[in-house]
Amino acid sequence: MTEEYLKQFWSEKISRRNNREVAIINHNHYIIGDSKGATKGMSGAKHKIHFFDGWTVETDDLWHQGEIPEEFRGVLEDNAKFE
Repeated sequence: MTEEYLKQFWSEKISRRNNREVAIINHNHYIIGDSKGATKGMSGAKHKIHFFDGWTVETDDLWHQGEIPEEFRGVLEDNAKFE
């Protein structure tokens, strides 16, 4: 992947960071899917996520976008943890 692509990829994640479906845990970026598709993230494994604002969600459709590069961690800060 080119540096330009990576910047564009993570910039898009920054623009969506306040959406309820975004979980950032241990510097890794996840999106909670809607569980309606035939394919589920992480092969349908169940995860319980506790957001730092008090909201907790259980999902079997969690998509991992990767570890957040150091240069973006100041903007894409952890907002949740696995329970």
